[in-house]
Amino acid sequence: MKLPLFTSCCLTIILSASAQQVDPTHHVPTNKNLTAAWTQALWQNERKVYTGNELTTIGMPCGGIAAGQLYVRGDGTLANWWIANNAYNTGYGIDWLMDFETVAGPWKVCYQSFEPFSYIDQGFAVTIKQGGKTTTRLLNKKDFDNISFIGEYPIAYINYAAKKNPIPLQVDAAVFSPFIPLNAKESATPGTVLQYTLKNTSGEKMQVALNGWLQNLVCADIKNDVKGNLRNRVIKSGGITSVMMDLVKTENATGQARKKEIFQDFESGNYGKWKAEGTAFGKSPVTNAAALNDAVSGQTGNFLINSKLTSYGDSGTGKLTSPG
Repeated sequence: MKLPLFTSCCLTIILSASAQQVDPTHHVPTNKNLTAAWTQALWQNERKVYTGNELTTIGMPCGGIAAGQLYVRGDGTLANWWIANNAYNTGYGIDWLMDFETVAGPWKVCYQSFEPFSYIDQGFAVTIKQGGKTTTRLLNKKDFDNISFIGEYPIAYINYAAKKNPIPLQVDAAVFSPFIPLNAKESATPGTVLQYTLKNTSGEKMQVALNGWLQNLVCADIKNDVKGNLRNRVIKSGGITSVMMDLVKTENATGQARKKEIFQDFESGNYGKWKAEGTAFGKSPVTNAAALNDAVSGQTGNFLINSKLTSYGDSGTGKLTSPG
């Protein structure tokens, strides 16, 4: 007798549910308990406008292809910008690993609620000259207390408004990376577009300037190990004005290289004053020779720690705390 086609599907679901019951680390339940109203809302095609405290933890990806990670936040500012392809994403993370240091500063595991970080100093501001008075406002939540955000990938819409100190200027922004169905060439443009629309809402003439700034982040990961000066150049060609950022080698570089000091290592062959917990790092450091045999490179000295090289491999978890 032939079984109906859906029989195997039912069997798969049963097995999945059974596996979930015995695996408490499975974070996405099979039954998500979504209401019928929630499902129906997916087809209503209504725009969701976010305001107030809702803007704090919002971030929509807007980085162009091959142009690095980039998000636009609820107030239109940019965050998580990192073009060196070495930003950190730690999945669910470990309870004690909620913050850890990177070249870009402290980082958090991704699956939790927090405001996306902005490690690069960047932004825009509008300056209004009207009736002999000059007013400058930063385009962020500090200077506008009534911002609204619509995140409909690939375009985010931001309207800047203020209740306490309004200005006679309507400011709207659209932030996106090129994404054009059936047009792979232009969709692959390695860039992010920030489009601002300014409208005079008063009955008087005004002069408006839109100014932007961006920190030069070239070679940030080795800034303490090289002698050089960051250079910004304005280049105009083919009707396009660009800012070229690079690092110039010079013997008269400003600043001094940071001194390195080793306060604890693993050359004793044991953890010494380090406090080891769990199974991730084994009972002692591994030898350099063992690391090389397993294609681990880049370390110095005769011993190192690497959770991959322990008997538990990538399944081990634990904590290693330095003394002081």
